[in-house]
Amino acid sequence: MKSIAVLLTVHNRKEKTLYCLQNLFKQEVPADYLIDVYLTDDGCTDGTPEAIRAQYPQVHIIKGNGNLFWNRGMYTAWEVATKSQNYDFYLWLNDDTNLIEDALKVMIESSYKQNHQSIIVGTTTSKHKDIATYGGYKNNKKPYTCHGTYTLSYEYKYSGSNKNK
Repeated sequence: MKSIAVLLTVHNRKEKTLYCLQNLFKQEVPADYLIDVYLTDDGCTDGTPEAIRAQYPQVHIIKGNGNLFWNRGMYTAWEVATKSQNYDFYLWLNDDTNLIEDALKVMIESSYKQNHQSIIVGTTTSKHKDIATYGGYKNNKKPYTCHGTYTLSYEYKYSGSNKNK
């Protein structure tokens, strides 16, 4: 069984965070994959952690002190996850990012194609999915696609140099 730890940091974005988690938990992944979510609550005062506990009790919520911000919050989530078990993969997920239908499946397939020796970076698109806003786009600013849906790009593989695959 392979395992994925999903890491998030949140601060007062309850509706965005719940929508992000809704999209995450709708993902179809291979049966031999386990997904755990570690979320750092960095001082929320808008009821975000309470709403998450009510709707997604399987999420591991880590209480921050309000001064972690995104970077230290993600580190805190990672640190707790690594103490829990030795995960095969870590997914850094922003709470204002909404995974498309097959995103995790495509990431897993992409990693498999690279013998699980790669860093997979997802493409983000505009709300209407017509313009790439970060990573994985061609010179015409159209995102790479796979099976007709906007997905991450696995065109580039980290190998200690800037050379393409």
